[in-house]
Amino acid sequence: MVVWGIASREDEATVSSFVEQLGLTYTILLDVDGSVNETYSQQAAFGSSA
Repeated sequence: MVVWGIASREDEATVSSFVEQLGLTYTILLDVDGSVNETYSQQAAFGSSA
């Protein structure tokens, strides 16, 4: 199984800090302008403070 995360509307530095802080080991894809989120109309799986 492959797990990817998508960071929507966040810059690389912010995402890198978050990934390091939580010790995430799966790939995080950047959706800097939010276009992927808008295309697939995804709702956040977790609150922004999760």
